[in-house]
Amino acid sequence: MKILSAIAKGCPIVNPNWIKHSYTVKNFQDVDEFLIVDKDAERKYKFQLKESLARAKTSRLLEGYTVLVTPSVKPGLKDMKVIITCAGGNFTVNWPIQRVQKELIVTCDQDRRRWKSIWNNSTAKIIDSDTFVMSIIRQKLNV
Repeated sequence: MKILSAIAKGCPIVNPNWIKHSYTVKNFQDVDEFLIVDKDAERKYKFQLKESLARAKTSRLLEGYTVLVTPSVKPGLKDMKVIITCAGGNFTVNWPIQRVQKELIVTCDQDRRRWKSIWNNSTAKIIDSDTFVMSIIRQKLNV
C-alpha cells in the first residue's frame, strides 16, 4: 500500500542505486535517472509509472472528492484512508448528511446491500475496489 500512497502523492520511487550513487558522490542525485522501471507490470496494468507520478504531481486525483469506503473493501479501511488522503480526497465510512459535489463510493460485492440504499438517494459514483486501485496506479479516475 505504500507504493499506492507514493504514486498518489507523486513521490518518486527509485531503485537502490540512487542512494548508493548519492552517497558515493556525497550529493543527492536527480531521481529521474533512478526511477524504478517494471515493464512487465506497466504492460500488465496498462500504465507508465513516470506518467502517473507526473500526473499526481500536477494535481491530486481525488482533490475535492468525499470518498465513502464500505467495510469489506480490500485493502482495508486503514490503508484506504491513507491512499485516499494521499490522493487529496476526504475519507469517510459514514455518508455525510450534507451532500457534496464530488462523491465517490468505493465498495465490493460483499457490501452490495449497503450501497444500494445510498445509490438510490445520491449522485455519487460507485467504483469497486479493484478499479479504484487501478485508478490510483494510472492516476486516471475511471467512474
